This record gives sequence, C-alpha cells and structure tokens, in this order.
Amino acid sequence: MKIGLLEWPNWLHETGCPRPGGKPNPVEQRTVGSLIEGLGRYERLAAQARLLDLRSKHTAGQPPDDVVEAYQQATDLMRRELLPRAYNLALESGTIVRRAHVAERSTTSLARAAVVVTGLLALACLLGLQVYLTSKFRRIFAPALVVATVLTAAGLVTGLALVNQQGQALEEAKRRGFDSVLTLTRARAISKSMHGDQSRYLLDRFRKDTYEHTFLDQSQTIATVESTSLPDYQTKLRTNF
Repeated sequence: MKIGLLEWPNWLHETGCPRPGGKPNPVEQRTVGSLIEGLGRYERLAAQARLLDLRSKHTAGQPPDDVVEAYQQATDLMRRELLPRAYNLALESGTIVRRAHVAERSTTSLARAAVVVTGLLALACLLGLQVYLTSKFRRIFAPALVVATVLTAAGLVTGLALVNQQGQALEEAKRRGFDSVLTLTRARAISKSMHGDQSRYLLDRFRKDTYEHTFLDQSQTIATVESTSLPDYQTKLRTNF
C-alpha cells in the first residue's frame, strides 16, 4: 500500500474552543506561536515522508523503513508536543468561560437578593405607614397607600421574574452555546484521531499494537463496553448496540 497524504490532525478541533473575547495573555501568545512553529515542522516531516515514499518506488504494501521512520517522527511531534499544548489552551479557554459564568451567576443571585430585600423593605414601610395612619387618624385605608402597596408588590414580583428569567437564559446559553459545542467538537476530534490510528496501524508495522490500544481507548470514550481487546470490544459493541 502506498503511503498517501499524511493525516492532518486539525488541532483546533482538538482544543475545543478559542479564548472567548479579549486579547490572549503573553503565555498564551507564546504557546500559540510555538504551536504554529511546530505545525511548520510537522508539515516538513510529512513532506519528507511523502518524498521518501515517492523515491522508493516500492510495490503495493508496507512502505520502506525510512518512510515509516519519517512518518513516526511526524506522528510523535504531533502527539507528544503539539496536541498537549493545544489541549492546555482548550482547558484555559474552558476555565475562562466557566469563571465568567460563575461570576455572572453570582451577580444574578445578588440582584435577586437586592430585589427581594428592597421590595420587602418598601412593603414593610408602606404597611407600617398604613398602620400609623389608621391608629393616628382612625382611617381604615388610605387609598394612595393602598395603590402604592399594590404597585410595590407588583414591582417585586415582576423584578423577581425578570431576574429569574435572566438566570435561566444564562444557564441555557452556557448549556447550549458552550457545553454542547465543546462536547460535539471533542467528539469530532476523537473520531478524527481514531481515523488516523487506523491509517497508522496499516502503515507502521512497528507500532501496530500501540495504535490498536489507542484506538480501543478512544472507542471506550465514545461507547463504554467492558472488553479485553479490540476484537472483543467490537463483538460486544455489535451485541449491545
């Protein structure tokens, strides 16, 4: 089998999501710069593997050892250096989003407490004034105070409803706009990596067992099935699903 275009692991998909808003800090800038430089090295190694493969003019089947060695260097660079750095960026981005979410949720809780306290104090003052006027001037109801009390109670209920609605919208935005996208993006990254392991298994006879175990581990992250080997996993997977 001829070695074709090496798999291009789109590490942006591996990372999950970019930093939300604002300029990256110097550490992130250096990390991104090293990733870009590393991707250039990966491309050079991939081009070297393709060039060696073309020059060897081997028959269909396993590529020569020098081609496999170049292929291994490219794979090691991507897996051991670039993807871990990109994953750290993804973790940092996720942490920033979660911190922002917690801060906004705290603000919403404080706003809810402020609305409740202010509304109850206003109602207490109005009721206290009503009791004072009743005892002082022997009037059962003061129409103006009754209207003010009703409006204050309505404002309290409306304010609570608006704050609760804002809190629900915040949770929904995080769940649908961040959590679901992050989960889907990670699933796509795992599927791309599994597809790459299939190609590596066929091309690299020296690391076939490694790629088989990696493929099994990644399969377990998508559908967990108790198994002892990849064939056993595939058999049980067909049975269970």
